[in-house]
Amino acid sequence: MDAVFEDFRKAYEKGNGYDVSMTLLPVAPASDPDRLYNIFRSTNFSQAQSDLKNKILYNSSPFKLSREEGNGWVEVYYAYWKAVGEILSAEEAAKTNSKVC
Repeated sequence: MDAVFEDFRKAYEKGNGYDVSMTLLPVAPASDPDRLYNIFRSTNFSQAQSDLKNKILYNSSPFKLSREEGNGWVEVYYAYWKAVGEILSAEEAAKTNSKVC
């Protein structure tokens, strides 16, 4: 997930909302085809929120977000992380011609 937050930091620092939104794409870019898989596998359900909080609130140099804004981004990226898990499940089910549970 480090690549996502590096991209987020760069875009946020520049005030580039379009690039910030690109960190939340539901498809992997051609330059990084394993991106969604790597994002989802970078943490687990019990640690996801605290890992995200550490990345966003405590490891966000060179800039710092306010606690309120940082917590908002934690919620956004936590929802994204969960959605990526669902996307990967659906893709796997499509490959094996099975139902998504």
